[in-house]
Amino acid sequence: MQHPHRLSFADQHRHLNVALLTAMLMLGMLTACGTSPDAPAQQSVAPHSTYFLPAIIGGDYPTIVLYATNARNYDTEPAPSQDIVTALNGDGSVRWQYHVTGTVDTSNEKALLVQDGIAYITTNNIIAGPPAPGNPTNTIAVTPTPGVENPKFVSIVSALRTKDGTVLWQYQPEELVQSVEVTHGMAYIGVASGVISAFRSTDGTVLWRQTANPNITSLIEANGLLSISTRQYQTGNGSVYALHATDGSLAWQAGIDQQIFGGMSLVDGTIYVGGATYGSNSVIPSITLYALQASDGHVLWHTQSNLFSVTAVSNGIIYLNTFDAGKSTLFALRASDGSQLWQQQEEAALLDVQGDVLYAVNPTQGPVIALRASDGTHLWDYRGTAVDHASPQISLIADNERAYISSLYVNNGFFGSSLEVRKASDGSVLWHYPYQKVSSIFKLVDGVVYVGASTGFYQGDRHSGSVCALQASTGTTYWCHQATTGVAPLTVGS
Repeated sequence: MQHPHRLSFADQHRHLNVALLTAMLMLGMLTACGTSPDAPAQQSVAPHSTYFLPAIIGGDYPTIVLYATNARNYDTEPAPSQDIVTALNGDGSVRWQYHVTGTVDTSNEKALLVQDGIAYITTNNIIAGPPAPGNPTNTIAVTPTPGVENPKFVSIVSALRTKDGTVLWQYQPEELVQSVEVTHGMAYIGVASGVISAFRSTDGTVLWRQTANPNITSLIEANGLLSISTRQYQTGNGSVYALHATDGSLAWQAGIDQQIFGGMSLVDGTIYVGGATYGSNSVIPSITLYALQASDGHVLWHTQSNLFSVTAVSNGIIYLNTFDAGKSTLFALRASDGSQLWQQQEEAALLDVQGDVLYAVNPTQGPVIALRASDGTHLWDYRGTAVDHASPQISLIADNERAYISSLYVNNGFFGSSLEVRKASDGSVLWHYPYQKVSSIFKLVDGVVYVGASTGFYQGDRHSGSVCALQASTGTTYWCHQATTGVAPLTVGS
């Protein structure tokens, strides 16, 4: 069965924020260590503001969970600060800890990445920039930092052996790392200026280095080619091209006369990427979906509509939606030629597909609507309710059997969250955690829900959090590990 490939909810949220001018889209909020209907009572943990980025591996070593916590004292120490990456065994016990330079990059979904017994950690640090305002390709606006003139962010990528935390090698460019791809014993790292470096993953030997276009949005390696998408802010255009993975030589380049929108997906030899055009009277762009042949870059087909969000390709079908005059319409297109299979008007902004079910999600208060993926038939829906005078921000993760719907409540700087798990086919409730005054985020791997929870903002507690492993089918808690500070968000790989 074909596994779906989709733009991450993080990417979609980022672009929806720009289009809709809202900061209310947040991801994956879940309570931790609550009580399921069929499980014995568990300890409740409640929120904080730091972040949790775990990755999980199997193979030669037991399961490992990585998470980052902030080492500084929030009450007395200003930013910047240092993070601590902790590695847990599959039973929740601590394997090792690593003090990083700077902070783990939460804007990069591959900031913590595990592959073939090596953990790759991308961190950012603030250093003094040039006398004049920084170069837009390697600096970003940051909060003024005491003692640092014209601050800018630079990145460090560290490769650690997962077995014992030994540092194998590091890459320290004088700019921001934007993308990391690890596969077949190679680590490909792209920085903001457009330089792409290929390293031998075991020892960090540089195998080749190539200068491409700046502002890299995606790196994907498949079938001996490293496909790359970039965004050109000055010209409004973007580009998609491919390098030979072995030596970095150019294989092909496809010009797109629009600004690249979101990330890039590669499924069954076809690259899918969005191009955005902004009208003079609207902040919502018109987006064209391009389908490119991955082997040579030629355009197979493209849409010509006000495409708003591209999300997934599964079983030969592409799912996307448009947004016009306050209404959202979902479309299913045949992946081979872009022809329309069905359309359905639904109240949603983000899409996710698992198995035979397509989920349409409105992140601000809901609803979550479940449709039959093949023909758009309505199966069931979920609508959030306000708690403590706060409307929920909805997030969803799903497998072939269940939909995990989490709600985050923000009220005057205070956080609360809840989780409801439903059967994918008919929406019946399987288990849930009631509302708690915590901020939590989760990921699902091999039948286990890994949860990072954050306490704080309540009763003066600003220094606690937890990592828990739950049975996905029932919500039963396998184990919980207490962290020194709050943890969020969460990234899981296998």
